[in-house]
Amino acid sequence: MVEQMGNELENPENKLKLFKEEIQAFVDKEKTERETADFLFFLEQEGLNLNIDELLPEDMEIWEKVKYNVITREDLAVYKVSVEDPEDMAKTETGKFISPMRYAFYGFIINRAIPKIIEREVAEIEKLNNFKKEIQDIVEKEREQKKTAHFSESINAGELTPDDLEIWEKIKNETITMEVFTQYRESFNDEERETRKDIPRSRIEFLQFVSNKVGMMIMMKDMKAKGLL
Repeated sequence: MVEQMGNELENPENKLKLFKEEIQAFVDKEKTERETADFLFFLEQEGLNLNIDELLPEDMEIWEKVKYNVITREDLAVYKVSVEDPEDMAKTETGKFISPMRYAFYGFIINRAIPKIIEREVAEIEKLNNFKKEIQDIVEKEREQKKTAHFSESINAGELTPDDLEIWEKIKNETITMEVFTQYRESFNDEERETRKDIPRSRIEFLQFVSNKVGMMIMMKDMKAKGLL
C-alpha cells in the first residue's frame, strides 16, 4: 500500500494535480481569511478569472524550488520569460503574461521567493566575512609568532572569494580531494597556464597556504591507508 502511494505521487499527472490543489488552497484561503492578497488582488482589483488548470509543470517546478529554499535569482529570470507571451510584449503588464492565472502565480512566487533569496544571500555574506576574519587572524598570529611565513605584509583577506571559502571548508572538514583541489588551483591560471592577471596577490598567497595543508593531508591519508601510521 505504501509503495503504491509512493508510485502514485511520483506519477507526473498526480504530482501536477496535487500541486494545483495546493495552490487552489492558497487562493481559497485568501478569499476567506483575507490576510494576504497574492491572488486576491488579481481577482478583485484587476477582475481576472483565475483558472487553476492553467498552471503547468514548469509552475510546479518553480514552486518546489521556493518551498525547498533552493530558488535563485537566475531561476526567477528564466521562469519569468517562460510565463510571458512573446507575441504580446507591447500590451499592458497583465497582457504580457500567457494567462491570468500564471500572471497571478508569478506574483505569488515572487512574494515568497525574494525574501528567501535575500535571507540566504545575507547568510552567505556573513559566512564569507567570518571566513575572511578567520584568515586575517591566522595572518596576524603568524606575524606575532614569527614561526611561519605563509603570508606577506601586504596580504588583504578582504580580497578572498566564495571559491576560497569553499575550498577552506573542505580542508577543515577533511573532505578535500586532490581532484577538487586541482580544479581550484587551475582556476587561477589562464589558457597559457600562467597565473591570471586579475587574480589578487592575496588570493595567490592563500592558494600557497592551502596547498601546503592539502599536500600534508593527502600524504597523511596515504600513509594511514598503507598502515604506516
